[in-house]
Amino acid sequence: MVVKKELATAIFLTISGFVIGVIPWILLLFGKTKNSVQWLREVGFQYWGWFLVFCLAGYAFIKTLRSKTIPKVARITMGVVSLILLGWSLLWAVLIICGLAISTIV
Repeated sequence: MVVKKELATAIFLTISGFVIGVIPWILLLFGKTKNSVQWLREVGFQYWGWFLVFCLAGYAFIKTLRSKTIPKVARITMGVVSLILLGWSLLWAVLIICGLAISTIV
């Protein structure tokens, strides 16, 4: 029973980090969906969203590594996806910091 709970928690954290971190930006690339995701700009998601993705992916990574009851294939898969999301969130933060610095200099 503990295996299913830990596996479900780790999968939920990994998928939610992916959805929050990647899907909205993919939707913004297409001109037809800009109106449907306009709320992203209204709430300032591009400025604080990286932190949410960082926390979700970090917790999923730690939860996956510490659990010895999750099957090895699932641990490797979720670990790799979590590392990719961690890298994405840190890149996102660096781009925000560099963008804000450049916009204040210019």
